[in-house]
Amino acid sequence: MAIVKLKSTTKSNTISVYTILLSPLTLHSLLWKIHCLILWRDAMRIQKVTVTVFSFLLLFVFAGCSGSGDPETLFKEARALFDQGKYSEAAKGFDQVIKLTPKRADAHFFKGNALSALGKKEEAVQEYDAAIALAPDVYQPYYNKGNALAGLGRYEEAIACYDKTISINPKHLKSYMNKSALLRTLGHNTEAESVLAKAKEAGATNGGAVK
Repeated sequence: MAIVKLKSTTKSNTISVYTILLSPLTLHSLLWKIHCLILWRDAMRIQKVTVTVFSFLLLFVFAGCSGSGDPETLFKEARALFDQGKYSEAAKGFDQVIKLTPKRADAHFFKGNALSALGKKEEAVQEYDAAIALAPDVYQPYYNKGNALAGLGRYEEAIACYDKTISINPKHLKSYMNKSALLRTLGHNTEAESVLAKAKEAGATNGGAVK
């Protein structure tokens, strides 16, 4: 929260600001800062000083709000929006995280999930590719990229993604099932049955893919 120390002088009817400490801004702290600045403005008696100084400080507060932030806090906020089904807002939140920390694979991954939920499959694939480039040994981006590609009708590419998922996590049941389903769609029924048999042999389970 912002800490503002104010001192009023009755004779001059002015109020001076000793300290404004800007911490990482939340909605609550932002409202508190604005409240303090409004009090200061109302206490001023010289109009020109009021307009100049108040405007400068108000712009400074908003500049801090838009230009700063802790990536981890922003990520958690975006995750919360995603869990609430607010996918457009979540995608924007993850994008903020990416701008601050471009090499954060999980931010690209979850932005891809949000875009996919919005029906923006092509854009989602790009984000999954970014996540894969940063964390090539993590299976979830391959799996979710496969789902996005399947949604675009790019079945062969989707199957390749499921194969990669299985190579990293041989017990990921959904990859076997989705691959089998796509093979059936392509008319490869025998191969589809073989995939399910392999899943059983591997003792595949849900595998915990993050959607």
